Amino acid sequence: MGRAAFLPTLSILCLCAACGSCDRLESSSGPAPDFGPAEGVPTIRVALRRNAESVTLAIEGPYTITDGDASRMLSQGAFLARDEVTYKSGKFSLTPIRTRHLIITPKINGSIVVGDKHYRGVLHLWGAREKDKDGKYTPLDRLSAVNHVNLEHYLASVVPAEMKMSWPEAALQAQAVAARTYALWRMEQVAKGNRTWDLTSGADSQVYAGLDRETEKSRKIIIDTAGTVLLFKDLNDKEPSIFPAYYHSTCGGDTADAHVVFGGREMPCLTSVTCAYCTDSPVYEWTFALSQNDLAEIIKKAGGKDIGKIVEIECIGPEAAQRPRQVILKGSELQVRFSIGDFRRAVGTRRMKSSFFTIEKTGDYFKITGHGWGHGVGMCQWGAAGMAAEPFCFSAQEILQHYYQGAQLQRLY
Repeated sequence: MGRAAFLPTLSILCLCAACGSCDRLESSSGPAPDFGPAEGVPTIRVALRRNAESVTLAIEGPYTITDGDASRMLSQGAFLARDEVTYKSGKFSLTPIRTRHLIITPKINGSIVVGDKHYRGVLHLWGAREKDKDGKYTPLDRLSAVNHVNLEHYLASVVPAEMKMSWPEAALQAQAVAARTYALWRMEQVAKGNRTWDLTSGADSQVYAGLDRETEKSRKIIIDTAGTVLLFKDLNDKEPSIFPAYYHSTCGGDTADAHVVFGGREMPCLTSVTCAYCTDSPVYEWTFALSQNDLAEIIKKAGGKDIGKIVEIECIGPEAAQRPRQVILKGSELQVRFSIGDFRRAVGTRRMKSSFFTIEKTGDYFKITGHGWGHGVGMCQWGAAGMAAEPFCFSAQEILQHYYQGAQLQRLY
């Protein structure tokens, strides 16, 4: 279905707002509700655990375990009791066979339990290994757990984990399209290498909390936008293509240019736009102060250098007045340069919530005043909610085309 056919779906479907918990699944003891298109949906690989000493695992129903290296079934059972699975000396504790790759396939969709969360799909366990200077691999006593799951089912968990389900439907639809686009872009990038997973389940990719986070409303949002993505055609492109549809909590009034934040080439669909819709966000504006001595200790711990008493902080970069790319901290002994990302991590990203800030020195203190939360690139989630709400009532298409200028909607399957 092309763009024109998709637009009525976004505009005429309307759901009642639900509280955050009352429409979640009450039990995962039976098969998970099926939904969405059956044909053409890709499988995404989500790393639930990476290089862990053990993984807590259970299967609430029949299952089989297959050797992923040799493609042979190793065992099967009526259920798998909760246990700490390990990988030692090239063997998983689930089987005496030496293998680096196990595939656990449940008969009942949604009966995989990793930690305290239920997951759809199939679970792959990978044993860690390292390569020596001669190119020989040696197994390590760590493992990773990767959930292979239908992309649409994955998104039904991502949307409520990334956005408030009480927000207007148009904002949730925009979130679904952006998240699907980003996921498919990541899958394209990973396909060029040999990684065993496409993205993680945390905020460094997209927050994914499995079946228990799904709601009836989130599944309906995914059905209504099924297979729909954002595409962009640059001047040098022959055809429109998937791009990294980044998004973040709150921009604070202006989004950021992707090439300034992440580097790489400039992308017209990911350039800064003015956003007048996120003022209701609790982190639209924030401020805190650090003494010269406290900041010096933070920098010493982060960089391993004692630069003395910090007397000045200089912001540099193409947008230094709003979103600097780097900061130079000038101390009484020497000066050091930090990227904005490293500076935020050193100070603490929960305190220094974004790269949209100004610094003012007052006496022995540096007062840092900022706006928003997150990297600032792409769709502002609080802004999307503001655009979708009264009095504006923008559609999902209008929201997406505001934050990703020049992009077009297309249904892939």
